Amino acid sequence: MVQVVEASVSVAQQVNARLDDLDWAQADLANVLGWSVQSVSELVKGRRRIDGGTAMELAAALGGDPRDWLVLQADHDIWIASHDAQLRVALNKIDERAKIERVLPVRELVRRGRFPKGDVAAQHEAACELLEVPDLTQPPSFPVVARRANHRDRVGRQQRAWVACAREAARQGTVGRYSAKRLSDLGASLSRIIQGPQDFIGLPSEFASAGVRLVHVEPFPGGRIDGVSTIVDGTPVIALSGRGGRMDKVLYTLAHEAAHVAQGHLQRAQLFVSSEDDGGDVGLERAADRIAAQWLVPDLEGLRHGLVTGQRVEDLARHLGISEAVIIGRLQKERLIPWNSLLNRRIPSVKEAMRMWS
Repeated sequence: MVQVVEASVSVAQQVNARLDDLDWAQADLANVLGWSVQSVSELVKGRRRIDGGTAMELAAALGGDPRDWLVLQADHDIWIASHDAQLRVALNKIDERAKIERVLPVRELVRRGRFPKGDVAAQHEAACELLEVPDLTQPPSFPVVARRANHRDRVGRQQRAWVACAREAARQGTVGRYSAKRLSDLGASLSRIIQGPQDFIGLPSEFASAGVRLVHVEPFPGGRIDGVSTIVDGTPVIALSGRGGRMDKVLYTLAHEAAHVAQGHLQRAQLFVSSEDDGGDVGLERAADRIAAQWLVPDLEGLRHGLVTGQRVEDLARHLGISEAVIIGRLQKERLIPWNSLLNRRIPSVKEAMRMWS
């Protein structure tokens, strides 16, 4: 809420006080400053505001620090403004909007139709509903394990909003009873099931049969988050942003999050966990990475020696019964080929297929 500033001494009052101390008339001050008497009269009657230059002139003529004269002007301006009823109403609205903006990217949520436009009270209610809290002074408490592009960054408003939207999306539709074995079997078969973008379309049904809700939420600008696993109303949920759209990276993120769920990590995790620098739960990330790698590409020995060519990748993919994209992505992750390899042309985008999940 807006605080009313206590009445402060104005520049005019201070000038009058100094004139009394010095036994000067307004004409004397005008003579010292080189101003007209009318200009000094306007100043002592409070009809003339001062700026930096005027503050320096008053300090030279009447003493004190120029900054002190400016502070007098600023304090008095704020005192006057604090008594403006219309301004106080506007400031209270600004304060309410700022509370929401500090925790969520409001404009993006309005653009997506998740927040109403302009109505601050309705936006506050929508923010509390989205974050599952009674008021915005409380942080979200839902358990989350998330994979972020830059694990050293703190969790931002865009990431918080994305996770909240993912949880909201997960409440739509139903799934079967959760089975860790069924999920593990599904994870181990992902690289054989997914041969191209069209195979992504049916993935939500596959995961639903294992009792896991799989959803896609478009990434928020600047959010830099790839996937998350969480629990919503007792149901395990995996959400993917599809950031970048590369089939191999999206599939690896899916396998990584599925590994978190299958290993029961959601029962332990309350915060974002992403890297070796994140402390005690780093073992969860390493375990999920290891399992995801085993699920997707069980054997790369055939390509660890000699020049990696498109033909060799194609032959190995055919031999293993998995997509070339998965092999290329794993080769790049293990630095056996560069990230800018021409083989990237063989990796399709799955953005459109993921948009069909909803």
